[in-house]
Amino acid sequence: MNLSEPFIRRPVMTTMVTAALLLFGLMAYRQLPISDLPDISFPVITVTVTNPGMDPETMANNVAVPLEQQLMTIPGIKSVISSSRQGNTTIVVQFDLSKDIDQASTDVNSAINNASGNLPPLPAPPSYKKFNPADTPVIYVAVTSEAMTMGKLYDYGYTIIAQRLSMLSGVSEVSIWGSKSNVRVKVSPDKLAAMNIGINEIAEALVDSNQSLPGGTVYDASIAYTIVPKGQVTEGAGYNQLIVAENQGNPVYVKDIGEGVDSIHDEGFYLRYWDKDKGEIPAVIVAVTKEDGANTVKLCNDVRDYLTVLEKQLPASIHLDVIFDRSIMIKESINDVLLTLVIAFILVVSVIFLFLGKASSTIIPSISLPVSIFGTFAFMYARGFSIDILSMLGLTLVIGFLVDDAIVVLENIVRHQQMGKNPVQAALDGSKEISTTVLSMTLSLSAVFLPLVLMPGIIGRLFHEMAVVVVASVLISGSISLILTPMLCSRFLVHTDKKSRLEEKADRLMERLVAIYEPALIWVMRHRLVPILLGVASVVFAALLFKSVPTDFLPPGDTGAMLGVTLTSEEVSYDAMANRQDKVNKVLENNPYVDKVISMANFPELLPPNEGVVFAGLVDLNKRPAIAKIKEQIDGEFKKLSGIQPFLKPIPQINLNVSTSVDRADYSYAISGIGDQDLLYAKVQELTRALQNVSEITDVSSDLEISAPQVSLEILRDRASMLGVSVKTIEQAIQLAYSGSRISTFQTPINIYDLVLQVDDESRQTPDMLDKIRVSSSLPEDRKTLIPLSTVVRREIVNGPLQVNHINQLPSATVYFNIAPGAALSSALQRVSDEASKIIPKQFFGSFAGQAAIFQGTGPEMAALLLISILIIYLLLGSLYENFFHPLTILTTLPGSIFGGLLTLFVFQSSLSLYAFVGMIVLIGIVLKNGIMLVEFANEKVLEGKEVSEAIIEACKVRFRPILMTTIAAAMGALPIAIGIGADASSRRSMGLIILGGLLFAQMITYFFTPVICYYSMRAGRSITK
Repeated sequence: MNLSEPFIRRPVMTTMVTAALLLFGLMAYRQLPISDLPDISFPVITVTVTNPGMDPETMANNVAVPLEQQLMTIPGIKSVISSSRQGNTTIVVQFDLSKDIDQASTDVNSAINNASGNLPPLPAPPSYKKFNPADTPVIYVAVTSEAMTMGKLYDYGYTIIAQRLSMLSGVSEVSIWGSKSNVRVKVSPDKLAAMNIGINEIAEALVDSNQSLPGGTVYDASIAYTIVPKGQVTEGAGYNQLIVAENQGNPVYVKDIGEGVDSIHDEGFYLRYWDKDKGEIPAVIVAVTKEDGANTVKLCNDVRDYLTVLEKQLPASIHLDVIFDRSIMIKESINDVLLTLVIAFILVVSVIFLFLGKASSTIIPSISLPVSIFGTFAFMYARGFSIDILSMLGLTLVIGFLVDDAIVVLENIVRHQQMGKNPVQAALDGSKEISTTVLSMTLSLSAVFLPLVLMPGIIGRLFHEMAVVVVASVLISGSISLILTPMLCSRFLVHTDKKSRLEEKADRLMERLVAIYEPALIWVMRHRLVPILLGVASVVFAALLFKSVPTDFLPPGDTGAMLGVTLTSEEVSYDAMANRQDKVNKVLENNPYVDKVISMANFPELLPPNEGVVFAGLVDLNKRPAIAKIKEQIDGEFKKLSGIQPFLKPIPQINLNVSTSVDRADYSYAISGIGDQDLLYAKVQELTRALQNVSEITDVSSDLEISAPQVSLEILRDRASMLGVSVKTIEQAIQLAYSGSRISTFQTPINIYDLVLQVDDESRQTPDMLDKIRVSSSLPEDRKTLIPLSTVVRREIVNGPLQVNHINQLPSATVYFNIAPGAALSSALQRVSDEASKIIPKQFFGSFAGQAAIFQGTGPEMAALLLISILIIYLLLGSLYENFFHPLTILTTLPGSIFGGLLTLFVFQSSLSLYAFVGMIVLIGIVLKNGIMLVEFANEKVLEGKEVSEAIIEACKVRFRPILMTTIAAAMGALPIAIGIGADASSRRSMGLIILGGLLFAQMITYFFTPVICYYSMRAGRSITK
């Protein structure tokens, strides 16, 4: 049966089908969303609980533990990680990838409700939200004003900007970095004591004086009047006139014991925004995160357009400045990959023309390229895929052999024309003869990528889209070569005795090359042991290179921005932290390639008191070196700083780490367990010190912070009881004086604000100031007096944790680190594992977390994928050839090609990353196609009755030209990637290098090693048959 015959005999139908495929592909291309990488959804939910003033240990024991106990009962849980800081607990619940996120949300809500009975009184119930670590904000906007306070800017940023941006299509979340307005009533303990007034009484009076209750309605004969009580005070100065107590028959106003002031939610909050052109400007930051599947480029454009509209509606003093726009780098990267695709297309077509020497012969297979590519775009649109770096890279890689099938078909039809057949008959006979070969090549190449399509886990999800796109393009290309190419050959490929000058040169070149190749092949066939020994040597050296080539995971890429954490001593005050953070800012501002800086600290909802966050946006790519070089410069300046340690890293294209705060480094090792908690902490500190001396890693730190100064107050219960003071009264007085917690709220037309009561600033400067606090006694009225706090508590300065961490309910600590430049990831992780096994006792559990854990699991998976790919190919080819030995012959081309690819990586000092692994799979597919062309033809000649050795030599001579053409075409497709053309090409360069090096060695193997193996397999097959 000839699959091509209906299409050869019906050229109009074939043309219409092809035109329709091109049209649908073009329409699909215009509609496809654009992103940097495929969407990857982590089923993760974060639970947040706040209780201002509560210390970390109490937050961990009283808040985190009850919630963790309930959350751990949810089916499908992968891990529950919590971090408790002063006044805040964050719990990250990660589920198995198969867990439906909506069902997970329902389960988490039920768990919180079940735990609520065991939680302490809280100002607000625990909140939760879906969280995808892979979705970092795509655009940052600074809301700036020289004339407004932080609180006012926050109001505009939250109410006017963030809420309206969240309504745009494609927006998942809009976060705002700043501090909300509130009113603080600051009272003097000395004045309260002089008037015999307890702070608890002031709190009750303020709550009673700040009410908003419904008034109802009154009626007269014809009109209904709504009663509107004005019971709330909305400005700090207004509270000064409130009567809060009575002293000797005289009213006591707030102004008599303190003052009401307009303030912000986090009183010590530090945020600095710096612009290269404008300098430092007061600002709040708005960060927009996209929904899964949203078009990043379109969303960022929509946000920019809407900001232009919004800015006209805001006061003239407010300006909106886009700090970071991820779509800019995405567009540059996609354009660079598309440029690479175009260059590869031109190179491939040029190779075809140079080999065939005839325009019509070049055009026919070249047409299959755009048809296959646009057909793939139509498939991508139907599957809901996006135009991203990986899918476009996949097309670029396969462009070299999308034309292979068409070349093979064309070359065979030309051979039949040279036998004297007319174009139609040559097309019919040639396509029928070659269809099995094309089918074998297409299916085997698709089979190579099948395990990557089905690969589980995060990495499987990351490369799934790329693998499916490659398989689709290969299947479409194979179909086009059997549908369109024979029809075009039957109509436009006219054989003439007179050849063009270029054809003659091409033919003479091929004749010379074959003339050189033939005696070398004959010698090899007579000395068959030589190529076999070389083949064995290539296997050995490939194994050695696997250990020598540095391994990498996912290069971070160049997104044009860096984000990091600053770390200082645990006893640092707000002012000291701000001063040290300023030093970090100056380093960034002085770097010529840094365009914008955001710096934050003293932000309890996000960070411990001794940590800050810095963001550095870089100038345009054409005005700066690679981001890795800039980081190296900045790190050199950071080392000169004293009192603070910054950990800055490029914002990755995809974040695979799941944590409760901003990552300090790319990799981490977590330790947890039941037992002596002090021993756990001591061993983590010992491990951290040991890892700081390991040369393969750098930026070593841990989240273990257990030496923060604390004021421990032991309540003297007997004495307090005798004086009529309850424990609750004591703790409430301390909470009101120092925690900064909300006692009431008030509303304005645009927002709801907190009313906070606390002692004045002077009374919060040293622990000794606690002695000024007085607590109310419940003794009879005639004996009523205020009791000094020092009378009923014993005060002691101790050390305690700044944060308490749990993993799956167990106490834990995490060590963070980066890989040193030039070091192999696998080697570095092994060193960390070795040090941990020596230091961490067996009663504790140690394991890599986040990206490091995924890398460890990916290595065996990738090796298994290669083996499965090879097995599938063997089963497929064995079924097609009805032979056990021919598939083995074809597969023997693999070790040498892998050796060549690894050797190229080693020579060019490139790493074996996930990109390189994908390149290796592509290499396997290309090499297999060459082996199939050779073995298929040799097998036909043997079946015709020729002697095995003679059949193999003839097959090598006849297939010399198409094998060389397809190999060079594939190499040309990979060349632009290997050279590293484009904005972020360095991270993908290893993919092109491994293909180029592998093809060079594969060519020699196909020409000399494969014939020898083919000889033995055919002889063995004959022996078994006999």
